[in-house]
Amino acid sequence: MRHVTARSASDVEALLRLVRKARQDLSTRREDESLGNARPEGDHRRDAVETDLDVVEAATEELRVVEDTLRAEHKALQSARRSQTRWLRTLWDTVPVPVLRTDLAGTLTWVNGGAAALLGTHAEALPRTPLNRYLPVADRKAVRDVLSDLRRGMSTSQATAHLG
Repeated sequence: MRHVTARSASDVEALLRLVRKARQDLSTRREDESLGNARPEGDHRRDAVETDLDVVEAATEELRVVEDTLRAEHKALQSARRSQTRWLRTLWDTVPVPVLRTDLAGTLTWVNGGAAALLGTHAEALPRTPLNRYLPVADRKAVRDVLSDLRRGMSTSQATAHLG
């Protein structure tokens, strides 16, 4: 019996190719036997089929192990992401500096307490309102230009705007 271990995505692909090849060989042998084209190989033929089945079973088991490993790694990554998100949210909520997040249209999607205090309202009241509502008229075009650049995939634009 041939034992194969998977350590990477390319190993998994190699295992899948091995399984497909073994299945194809088995299918060809079964087709030959059903058409009466089987070569008289006796026990050697049976041994070859059993060997192919062993290879398929070993590869399938290895794929299960890889799947379990990937599932565990995915859970760990999700947990780490949730932890990181909580940490960032706590940081953003408690930092005394105003922090705002908008969508590409310039609509507020989130603000922290510092921004809400600067704007004279509660943080819960600000999402889904246009950022331009809180900008002086003279600063609005610069912010619109930055958002336009971002929509076009240009991330190096900057603008200074005054809130209040």
